[in-house]
Amino acid sequence: MSIIVRMLPDIEVLYVMVYGSCLLSEMFTLASAPEHDPANRPRMKLIIDYLHADLEIDTEGVQAGVTFLRDLDQTGFEMEPTAILTRNDGIAMFFNALDFLVNKKDDIRQVFKSLDEAIAWLDMTEHTQAIHQIHDELLAQVRAEAFK
Repeated sequence: MSIIVRMLPDIEVLYVMVYGSCLLSEMFTLASAPEHDPANRPRMKLIIDYLHADLEIDTEGVQAGVTFLRDLDQTGFEMEPTAILTRNDGIAMFFNALDFLVNKKDDIRQVFKSLDEAIAWLDMTEHTQAIHQIHDELLAQVRAEAFK
């Protein structure tokens, strides 16, 4: 699993690009690490981009995700709006069902097939160009890694 994170404090967005093969359990293990824990970073809207990843949903990942979100909810921490990008219908279905698994229904996470849809939902259309630029820079970095 490979992941690139870019924080844009001036527009309050955190862009996470995941690429290559990875397990859902790896993603939640990474998310719960102190340096990535939502409670330990500035409040920002999130874009999690799985468009270039082969994400496999494993049982441990589902359990870790539910536990992570329940534990976070018990602290009183409120998650930021999170846009998840994927073209994989199975992954989209999982993330859409995640709130039901943690017995909480809010509209804090949404799944999209395009970055423009995600930007609109996050109400960040005034920053469309900057977000697309970050996406393009991260994608160029991913491609450079692939050809090393």
